[in-house]
Amino acid sequence: MPVKITVHKTLSVEDVFRGDSPSFSDTKCPRHNMGDMFISDNNECPPGFCSWAFADIQKDIVNLHYDSPPYYERWLKGNRVNHVSCTIGQHPVIFKIERISDE
Repeated sequence: MPVKITVHKTLSVEDVFRGDSPSFSDTKCPRHNMGDMFISDNNECPPGFCSWAFADIQKDIVNLHYDSPPYYERWLKGNRVNHVSCTIGQHPVIFKIERISDE
């Protein structure tokens, strides 16, 4: 089952460190912009998607792909949508992931 990945929010160094920011050349993720959309089919990293971010969120994509019941019962309460983020500390990106239904 394909999973749609949408860039929900990109955080800047200032968002994360609130005035105590170390100096980094990139203030926001240089790879993704809010609103970017990708489709992961067969749990593979979509073309143009950051491979490091995909490694961070792949377990969540797999759970959506296979409609893993324990995951939904505990965290999503039956919804097929989740919000997850990459783990880069300087400027994380929050992704909305949705199972694309064939129903």
